[in-house]
Amino acid sequence: MTQQEAYKILGITEKEIEAAGAVPEGTEAAGASTETSQSFDNAFQNFNRQAVERLIKKKYRQRILSAHPDVQPEEETEYSAQLLNYAYAYLKKNGWYDGHGSKKSYQVESHASKTQVWDAPVNLRAWREREIYSYAEDSEGEKIGYFKIAAGKYIWKTEEDFSLFQKSIFACASQILEEVERKKQIYKSERLRIQTLAALVYLLAQQFLNSTALLKELGQEQKADAEGNRIFLIPAMLELTGNIQAAEGEVISPKRLTKHRLYVKNSQGEELGYLSFRDDCMYYVVIPLMEQRRVKVRMKAAEGKKAACQKLNFYVKLLEKDTAGMPESVNLQIEQLLNDYTR
Repeated sequence: MTQQEAYKILGITEKEIEAAGAVPEGTEAAGASTETSQSFDNAFQNFNRQAVERLIKKKYRQRILSAHPDVQPEEETEYSAQLLNYAYAYLKKNGWYDGHGSKKSYQVESHASKTQVWDAPVNLRAWREREIYSYAEDSEGEKIGYFKIAAGKYIWKTEEDFSLFQKSIFACASQILEEVERKKQIYKSERLRIQTLAALVYLLAQQFLNSTALLKELGQEQKADAEGNRIFLIPAMLELTGNIQAAEGEVISPKRLTKHRLYVKNSQGEELGYLSFRDDCMYYVVIPLMEQRRVKVRMKAAEGKKAACQKLNFYVKLLEKDTAGMPESVNLQIEQLLNDYTR
């Protein structure tokens, strides 16, 4: 993902950036860039950083609220909440307003280091190989960019920064979609393209994450059940969507799994909200395992309401009778997704 793509997903135009960051002629905004940006050229040469940051946060809040299924349950939003979160996280991590392709970052990203062999397991069944990235740091240890260090069908391991893994998967998915579009000479609506891209990212991530192994590695193991099934505790949150909240210690149950999001209910059957994780990678670990019915979950409210969320004790029981590793059907799902897109 580039900054331009992130701005587009959040609905931010170059004119809005210029207007928000404008300063009186002859004055210099605090922290103004001294380098000429190759993208959004005029927007980043002299601007008020705080004002631009406020604009981005405002746009993000507006879009994430409109993306919630309870707001417009019968309408499709242009971008999924997952993609909006990814775009916002990308800007927050890589700089709200430095521009993509500035002189400094371009030198880092075009680093002509020889591609290395990455020390990680591979998934030979993966649809496409992906690139492995590493951060570049300045003399003070500050991250100033990233560069490619390897390419292959490597499975993610915790030594690889997860935000860079997400970038790798997004780049891989974008490349696949662009190749299909060129080959078929098709031009779909931006809305359909983004929806397809988000679905493709989710499927590709499953091919490069060993969910079962990561659950065992990252979860806090508890006492096994009577059948010997292993149980893991994972830090989680309940994102409340209404005025109903769970009492501390109350048992919470799954209600529905919609668009890779788990909604939960109380003992009276009332919907409380949806599940979120402190660690982003757990979305790609727990949710696919639930969709494949390879785990069972149990939840208890850990404390009272704070703002719009509650802490949860989230227990995941791994059904050891299914030890197939990564699902073999993902390639078929990718093929079907691309076929549907090109019709």
